[in-house]
Amino acid sequence: MRKSIPLCSFMRLLRLLSVCALVFGAFNLAKAAGGPTILTESNSTRAVAFEAVTHRREPFSLQMPVPFSADTRNRIVLFVMNLDLLAGEGANALSADAEDAQKRHYAFRVENVTPVPGYEWMSQVTLRLSDDIGDVGDVLIRITLHGMSSNRVRVAIGHIGGGPADDAGAVAT
Repeated sequence: MRKSIPLCSFMRLLRLLSVCALVFGAFNLAKAAGGPTILTESNSTRAVAFEAVTHRREPFSLQMPVPFSADTRNRIVLFVMNLDLLAGEGANALSADAEDAQKRHYAFRVENVTPVPGYEWMSQVTLRLSDDIGDVGDVLIRITLHGMSSNRVRVAIGHIGGGPADDAGAVAT
């Protein structure tokens, strides 16, 4: 003789499974649809970013404040979620670019990708500023992985302000 589950317990279990399926499905849908996501300040599209060597916030100078080698171009660190690298992939799987107020585009070299200790769902991505960028003020930066571009976030190069308008529908992440 089979024991039956009380209807109220069955309904609770069904609700729990439904909620789990919705949460898991929404998480995977966001990852699949959105690609990488660069983190921003809570009230703007300005990136959470710092200089790789000094850990200072923006505006970022063009040259590293502490020259370690002949290449004195500054490096900045961004924080990115949904960065699903395949086995064996690293910085070489990513590309990064920026656009200034005059619609000029700059390619930034991705030099390093590292999971943030204790927050493995998030990676820190180190970018080297391109040689052809000057004191342009705010730029919109994005990262691309496997053909999927991230949101474009605001970063100040040289000084804060004067950059392009945010993309339509851009929100803080």
